[in-house]
Amino acid sequence: MSNLDFRSAMGCFSTGVTVVTTVERNISFGVTANSFSSVSLEPPLVLWSLSKKSKKHPIMTTAKHYIVNILSKNQENVALNFSKNPEPFFGIDYHLNHMGVPVIDNAVATFECELRAVYDGGDHSIILGLVTSCNKSNLEPLTFFRGKFN
Repeated sequence: MSNLDFRSAMGCFSTGVTVVTTVERNISFGVTANSFSSVSLEPPLVLWSLSKKSKKHPIMTTAKHYIVNILSKNQENVALNFSKNPEPFFGIDYHLNHMGVPVIDNAVATFECELRAVYDGGDHSIILGLVTSCNKSNLEPLTFFRGKFN
């Protein structure tokens, strides 16, 4: 099986689209991720993964606090900004939470997390977080299917 075959088959699984944000030394960081899942209700745990090749890997895997922002249907530009733009917060509507971590406005839901563990996941790191607070809206989610936003 080739990597391309595997990736193509995985693309048949429709996912939500998130941007994970954090802050380090008063500088905001964020990455687009569609590898997000709940793990446990008691305690409330979530996971997401990030490529070890990502320039933001050292920051995102050591951030003590981060927010998973589930993007809404009209936020494809936000997802693209955080995957390609070197200054992804420019032109994006957001505010800072009480810890100074960016929260993206008009998201479907947000999960404020404390880092619990980072696990090896092949060419990715699996990041496990304890959810300390969450919020939701009635907006429709942005999804990703077969390499395209929906």
